[in-house]
Amino acid sequence: MQGNTSFAMFSVALASYLSVYPTIITIPVILLLNRNQTDISLQRKVAGQSVGLYIAFITVLFALSALLVDGVDFFGSVYGTIFRVADLTPNLGLLWYFFIEMFDQFRPFFLIVFQIHVFIFAVPVAIKLRKYPLFVAFLLSAIIGTFKGYPAVGDAALYLGLLPLSSEIFQYMRYSFVIVNLYLYSSFLAPVFWYLWIYVGSGNANFFYAIGLVYGIGEIILMIDATYAISRRNFEAEIPPVSDEARGPKGWDRDIYRKRQIDRKRKRTFWSQELLLVRQSGPLIADPLFQT
Repeated sequence: MQGNTSFAMFSVALASYLSVYPTIITIPVILLLNRNQTDISLQRKVAGQSVGLYIAFITVLFALSALLVDGVDFFGSVYGTIFRVADLTPNLGLLWYFFIEMFDQFRPFFLIVFQIHVFIFAVPVAIKLRKYPLFVAFLLSAIIGTFKGYPAVGDAALYLGLLPLSSEIFQYMRYSFVIVNLYLYSSFLAPVFWYLWIYVGSGNANFFYAIGLVYGIGEIILMIDATYAISRRNFEAEIPPVSDEARGPKGWDRDIYRKRQIDRKRKRTFWSQELLLVRQSGPLIADPLFQT
């Protein structure tokens, strides 16, 4: 984007026009545009201009669509289908099997619950990780790819392509081996289970949905581990590791080390006081053998 506000907002508006969920990507884009701004008034000005351009672009796209189809009926057909999850065609998402098995009277409630999960994390994530707009873009894209009703391989390609832009967090990630194996496991077995269910008939929907759950678990662990990694990196940046080995372990382990040292000192102080009290009180048994 290179600071081009108009192009950035048009890109996000076009993505939102095709699918509603990328609307939340406006937040990391605005953070990215304000990355080099130190003046609060300028940051607010850029944010206001960005929001205004986004609304203008999305309005123009909707108006052109209304002119082409001679009406606004496309809203219900396009965006209503996305929100209502009306098409329960099997996919790698978490919703299709869930809503097939659900009673109709509970459907509206769980629709709201699942759909709100896509949007509810946007503001907290942006506030907590505002210094890392590219990582915010990755995390929100991963949330969209996990909780949307009709995920595709392109959704995974988007957030997995954004993750290497924050490659400095890789050394802090704890479950890389598990995450890679979950992705490989689901990538190889999903088409196999689909073939066994649809073409051969020796499998059933549970097989395919189970591998979809494995894929979803991999996405969730990736988001959690990446968030932990960037939080730890931020901590390391604010409090550099100890260089002197004599002063204890490095990084976050240093805090644990210090707490343990304090606990040990407290225990030593406690037992020293107890021993002193026993010595001052004299022998506990009135026997000449215990008297000096």
